[in-house]
Amino acid sequence: MPLRRCVVCGAQRPKAELVRIVRLPEGGLAIDAPPKEPGRGAYVCRAQTCLDQAAKGRAIHRSLERPVTEDESRRLRELAQGLPAGEPDAGS
Repeated sequence: MPLRRCVVCGAQRPKAELVRIVRLPEGGLAIDAPPKEPGRGAYVCRAQTCLDQAAKGRAIHRSLERPVTEDESRRLRELAQGLPAGEPDAGS
């Protein structure tokens, strides 16, 4: 099973356990639930803490080489609601 690294906490996890945020060819960002969209992607843990940090935009901006808009940040925060608030185990 392929492993990917969370751009927020740095934990390595199976690709299926992460959320992929993709920079679309036309310039927008998409939250790619089943990772099938073409484009540069950044993986984030499904833990609420990591998604909250990703919504602030710094890690995503750095990884995707593109700033995160207010609307995209709001969508990431909405995704984080209802997910476990557990701390990711960095470096696993």
